[in-house]
Amino acid sequence: MNRSSSLGLSLIATALLVACGGSLRDNTDLIPEGEELDPSLFDDEGKDEGGNGGDDHGDHGDHGDNGDDGDDGLGAADDGGGPECISERFDLAAEPPSVMLVLDKSSSMSDQRWLDQGEPVTRWHSLYGVVSDLVTTYDSTIDFGATLFPAAESGRYDQGFAAACRVAEAPDVPTGPEASAAILDAIPGPDVAVQGATPASAGMMTALQHLALAEEGPRAVLLVTDGLANCAHQEGSEMFLYDEGLPVVVEAAYEELGIPTYVVGIDIRDEHVDYANANAHEELDHVARVGGVPREGGTAYYAANDVEALDQAMDQIAARIECTVPLSTPVPEDADFEITVDDTPMPEVSDCAAEDGWRFTDPAQRSTIELCGQACDALRVHGQMELRVCEKGTITPVP
Repeated sequence: MNRSSSLGLSLIATALLVACGGSLRDNTDLIPEGEELDPSLFDDEGKDEGGNGGDDHGDHGDHGDNGDDGDDGLGAADDGGGPECISERFDLAAEPPSVMLVLDKSSSMSDQRWLDQGEPVTRWHSLYGVVSDLVTTYDSTIDFGATLFPAAESGRYDQGFAAACRVAEAPDVPTGPEASAAILDAIPGPDVAVQGATPASAGMMTALQHLALAEEGPRAVLLVTDGLANCAHQEGSEMFLYDEGLPVVVEAAYEELGIPTYVVGIDIRDEHVDYANANAHEELDHVARVGGVPREGGTAYYAANDVEALDQAMDQIAARIECTVPLSTPVPEDADFEITVDDTPMPEVSDCAAEDGWRFTDPAQRSTIELCGQACDALRVHGQMELRVCEKGTITPVP
């Protein structure tokens, strides 16, 4: 990535996050070549010195009522002189996940390439309808917010970098309970001809800055785009070169802040694009993998080539988010681990798309689990899950 400023990464990222002197970002050199994103830049200056901000993802495992277990790790050791076990109960209704929708409203989203009930419509028309269904359906169980890239008032891509690549400092709608009406009021209507380039990295930074301030509950980003991220360069046609900073931002969010990114690709083609010097399918697949929650199967992002597939993808992601639980303490390799929903033990599985049970979403860290299939359905019905960690050899695995 070309460097257009001699400022160090710290000053560049701070300028993007604080953005003095205006309400919009210009996304200039988001991540300089050869450098990595410093996750501490997401922190808010007003947090206390104890680090109670978004980068302490060990604090996000308590999903509500943990009974009388106290605050000692996963819970209190069992009484009675038997094998040492610790347990914890999660009440999913107590702390709904905060999910930021990061939505592509670039000019290509105005292409009329899809049919809706036999009528040609734009991609944005379909996306608006699917977002409407999503936030309405999950309004009471997921705290949604929305960030547009580029900004709602951005100009056409042929008007240059300043017009086409601007992204708002703050989300168009912050995450919060029952935000569906606010989101649908804030984003362009289904028949608006949206315009602008694709500053996905800046959109992600706006979303992550907001999510990093959340001190409790699980957090996630749902990124929806129809092409290659750009706007990393200002000069002429270079503005449309692929922005290699996007996977850097997404990976840092997951690895350092514990914020995963689910990726939906609209009409993504598996071919090299000369003006961007990149392949959209390959690059988006990479972004989805480093985001920590890839789709099961060969392609890591959720591919949508029609409105039905888009609706299905968004619904599948929302269900996954509801059934993903960050633990307050990682499970040791030399321990037994049991999960029960409605007093029914659930087996550990390897393929969440095809099996019923649970799995670690991060096998190396063993700090986040996802319930799959009927186990997820049971969790959504009963609203509570219990886990127990014991000394090795104590718990007989569920077949």
